[in-house]
Amino acid sequence: MKIILILSTLLISNLSCSQKMDNKLNITLKDFETKNQTELFYKIADEVTSRKIYSDNVEKFENPLKNLIYIIIMDGEVSNGGLIQFIENSSGDNFEETLKALNEIKATEYVKILESIKTLFPNGYLPKDTGERRKLIDELDSKKNQEELWKMEEIYEDYNKQYYNNIKNLEKHTIEYLKNNIK
Repeated sequence: MKIILILSTLLISNLSCSQKMDNKLNITLKDFETKNQTELFYKIADEVTSRKIYSDNVEKFENPLKNLIYIIIMDGEVSNGGLIQFIENSSGDNFEETLKALNEIKATEYVKILESIKTLFPNGYLPKDTGERRKLIDELDSKKNQEELWKMEEIYEDYNKQYYNNIKNLEKHTIEYLKNNIK
């Protein structure tokens, strides 16, 4: 309980200080005392997404908040439409930054998933531009026959299952990272 109180105080002060746009979070010590890991993770996610932070303005923030933003954006996209939505939408513009954030929080399960997805692209490279990435995906898909397309869908579905099966670890790693990196 003492660690949670220390973590919450540090988290609130660091997020408040490191954010350059809106310095006030609506997270209280009571949230840390009364919410389980999942509730706390999504409370923080709600705080981040309520600010209308998009993939193109994440760089305005500092770590650890910036890493949290990349992870929350990824999680929202995947929760809404799977990993393919994360990749095809503007969130995929920050694929490498998200991968780096996952590495920094030591979410190795997710690093492996994203690294595996990279291998599906020529030379393991996903264009940073949304339009270029979508065009490349369309070109790759147009070269496949129906059986190959089904196989790709199965591969993405397998990655989605891996993602969802490890969600508790993502929550744990994210909260642990914040606890260890708050000054």
